[in-house]
Amino acid sequence: MALVKRVLGKLREIADFLRHGSRRELQARQRLDQLEARLNDQQRHLEDWQRQLGELTSVTLSRAADADLQFVRNSLAADIARESQWLRNRISALAHAAGSVSVSAPGPQAAPVAVAQSALEEAFYPALEQQFRGTLDEIRARQLPYQPWIAGAPAGPVADIGCGRGEWLGLLREWGRDGVGVDLNSVLVGELQARGLNAVHADALAWLHQQADDSLAAITSFHVVEHLPLGVLLQLVDEARRVLKPGGLLILETPNPENLLVATQSFWLDPTHQRPLPPGLLEFMAVHAGLRHETTLRLSPPDLDGQAIADPTLRGLMMQGRDYAVVARKPG
Repeated sequence: MALVKRVLGKLREIADFLRHGSRRELQARQRLDQLEARLNDQQRHLEDWQRQLGELTSVTLSRAADADLQFVRNSLAADIARESQWLRNRISALAHAAGSVSVSAPGPQAAPVAVAQSALEEAFYPALEQQFRGTLDEIRARQLPYQPWIAGAPAGPVADIGCGRGEWLGLLREWGRDGVGVDLNSVLVGELQARGLNAVHADALAWLHQQADDSLAAITSFHVVEHLPLGVLLQLVDEARRVLKPGGLLILETPNPENLLVATQSFWLDPTHQRPLPPGLLEFMAVHAGLRHETTLRLSPPDLDGQAIADPTLRGLMMQGRDYAVVARKPG
């Protein structure tokens, strides 16, 4: 009787393994098929893009006889190179993702993209922002210089990644723009929803993955990128490039390490900061992802009397804007 029970137990274990293992294997195969389909689409897109641009380049080259047309040719060549490189990067990423999908015996499920904040962190962070970031009115005043850029963005929704207390969402509403905020902090999201603002409690990267190509007029992110590991930041910029409409804007604001006091003191008041990001690095990330760098804004000048600093080098380090923003545009 004991032997029969052991045999029946083993058979149940095997049946359970086959049942759940088959389901995981099917899901993995479906994921692999999706990635391979996207990879093939991107490859066809690149081939078609290169063919059309090759024809356009030939026409342009044949007409580039004077200085004005030569300038047009050079500008077009830069756009061709940027678009082609972006497509190659996407194909490489999709190929890597497709190769990493396993359909062998099931193992433990992968960890989610982001771990939800603990209740202590969710309660602590709004208080930290109130103490060191500034009041709602102060932050609104600092964000007013972005109005001309938003006015120049295409029609459509504006997504704010890491919307926090919602200062920017309030301004977007006043400017007649359809704004949606995304944040991991459920306390802040609940407060924004109570104020009638459109806010979503979600991981930013996972949320962007769910958005359609060419669907957003602008993506903004204020004091978020310095919190992200390099791999996540690169994915975020790459996904932003995908979901932006042609001519759409990406605006990334972060503390400016060119300012000596920011680099050595105020940046480190936030224990969740990863590392300072020099402006040149963030500019390069945007261009590498296939965006066109429009400008870099130095913002929030310090409340100091620069003339009191005798040494010109030290004066320059002390008087830099405390924040900066990279503004990049998706080629149209």
